[in-house]
Amino acid sequence: MTFYDAEGTPRAYLDSDGEHIYFFDGTPAAYLFEDGVYGFEGGAVRMV
Repeated sequence: MTFYDAEGTPRAYLDSDGEHIYFFDGTPAAYLFEDGVYGFEGGAVRMV
């Protein structure tokens, strides 16, 4: 799965493990846990 910004530019993707989201440069962006999306710095990520 690919995640796009408001302008339609692809910015991140869901890894094949189905849990981790990475930016295309390989930097970890967030992870999925239960019903939420969480940043690696801690806390829920707001998705619009």
